[in-house]
Amino acid sequence: MRVTRLTIAVAVFVLGAIMPLAAFAHADFVSSSPQAGDTLRTPPESVTLVFDGELVPDGTGFTVTGPNGAVVGEGALDLDVAERDQVTGAVEISESGTYSVAWTAVSADGHEEAGDLAFSVAAEAPDTAATPPDRPAPRVIGAIVLLVATGLVLRHARRAFR
Repeated sequence: MRVTRLTIAVAVFVLGAIMPLAAFAHADFVSSSPQAGDTLRTPPESVTLVFDGELVPDGTGFTVTGPNGAVVGEGALDLDVAERDQVTGAVEISESGTYSVAWTAVSADGHEEAGDLAFSVAAEAPDTAATPPDRPAPRVIGAIVLLVATGLVLRHARRAFR
């Protein structure tokens, strides 16, 4: 009987030691869109955070705060993604500046992680290609050149016939 109990205890210990570590893995932050530190020329319409493991909806989400401290968006676990590893939300950004994303993520094993990241939105540079410079249209210039050339030819022809 002692040998059986000892064998069972050793077997349980060995199985516990070689059990896949993935069963105890936490979901770590992998990437974001926009990425941390990005400077964007146009404001994003949404923010997405990606993790390396399955998350649960309760306690998972983020808040995006603008340069003046006002909340401009919030996100939650995207239940349409089969892996349940993305947190997404719409943002309404109307001014230049630095935006902070404060997030919490609760993995399927119940472990909670928190973090933050920041990205910036720069004022759009004026589109100089879309605004033509102030100069006459090519047809107007061509017509003026044609009139001047015609006038010179006629003047020269008059002198020749005198």
